Amino acid sequence: MNQRPETKTEQDKLLELQFRVADEKPTKTADLIAVAAFLLIVFGFCIAGWLLPDRTFSPDENRDLTQLPSLEKDGKPFGNLFEGNFTSQFTDYLSDQFPLRDSFVGLKAAAELALGKHENEDKVLGKNGRIYEREDYPSTENLKTNLSHIAAFTGWASGQGIPVILAPTGRAQDVIPEDLPALYPASLSDEIWETFGEEAGKIPSLTYIDLRAALIAKKTAGENLYYRTDHHWTTLGAYYAYDALGSALSYTPYPVTDYSGEGIPDFRGTYWSGSGMKWIGGEEIDRFRYPGDTDFTTVSPAEGTFSGFYVEKYFGEKDKYAGFFGSNTGLVTVRKNGEEDRPCILVVKDSFAHSLAPFLARHFDLDLLDLRYYSQSTVKALCEKNGYDAVLILGNLDLFTDDPATTRFALLSAGC
Repeated sequence: MNQRPETKTEQDKLLELQFRVADEKPTKTADLIAVAAFLLIVFGFCIAGWLLPDRTFSPDENRDLTQLPSLEKDGKPFGNLFEGNFTSQFTDYLSDQFPLRDSFVGLKAAAELALGKHENEDKVLGKNGRIYEREDYPSTENLKTNLSHIAAFTGWASGQGIPVILAPTGRAQDVIPEDLPALYPASLSDEIWETFGEEAGKIPSLTYIDLRAALIAKKTAGENLYYRTDHHWTTLGAYYAYDALGSALSYTPYPVTDYSGEGIPDFRGTYWSGSGMKWIGGEEIDRFRYPGDTDFTTVSPAEGTFSGFYVEKYFGEKDKYAGFFGSNTGLVTVRKNGEEDRPCILVVKDSFAHSLAPFLARHFDLDLLDLRYYSQSTVKALCEKNGYDAVLILGNLDLFTDDPATTRFALLSAGC
């Protein structure tokens, strides 16, 4: 057998060194510690997940969490498994119930931003700690379909002598584009609003109020018209909308100095909940009080009957914006105590109207109708029953550009 003529070459010495290092006890100890730590983490999380009770709701994310799915379905012991649904449901369950989930959600958001993505879970971090929602181009087709339902209703209402006012509200990126990140396609906002104005202008007898333009005109340095962590306008933004609606609804707005601001701290809104950006601090949610603002009776299917406009319990919880009239529901009525002959208007709306309604209530009794949660009758039937003095259609731009099956504007035109 041939043998190498050389021994103790550099290669032999390197191999000998590697074997010697591998046999040294300190290295074995370090390896054992690393393996033990890994196993401790893995089994620790498994044990914690088994011992800790399942959570039903995440206040930070403001959503219900997935619960343990059942194998049974339709009376079949393993029906859910055989249909292929159990595996995906169980994966969602493990994700939602993972120990320290909230901390890991925040860690993921920080990692995404550190990689230069500028966003997480479709939420974009702008300047001054403002969070925006990343938007695809709003659907012009959906907008035209929803406006066609509004046009049909307006045609019927004008024949009944009921004025109809359409007042879409801007989103934060529509009104405060200066806080958007660089290179964000803000021109998309201008294009959809131009289309909205053109299409609404074609509807006979409809009064169109562009509240985006009204807020931009009122905006001055230092004023915060939209919450940094939420999609809603602030109460100051709602006041400016109230001021802009005065001529269309034939009232003289009370001056802003007639109100006393009342700030409620530590508000973190829906954008904060969905972004995972835990390091963004809370802010104040404000309400404007005025003498006699408790001399009203509000009736809500979700909250019952209460005085004034506010459900105080929500101001002490995560979802503080629900302090305005409570959680979303189909039809809420607001009446001034002791005054039977006040004019009454129907407000077809989304939740943007909740912080606006206390201003309007100084002039009108209100029926606040959210078509997304209402199915008891058509809007035409409500008008015939209650004899409204006007109908105000008010909502965030997204309400008008969303899928008509979601917005349910067909209920507005039904029977017209």
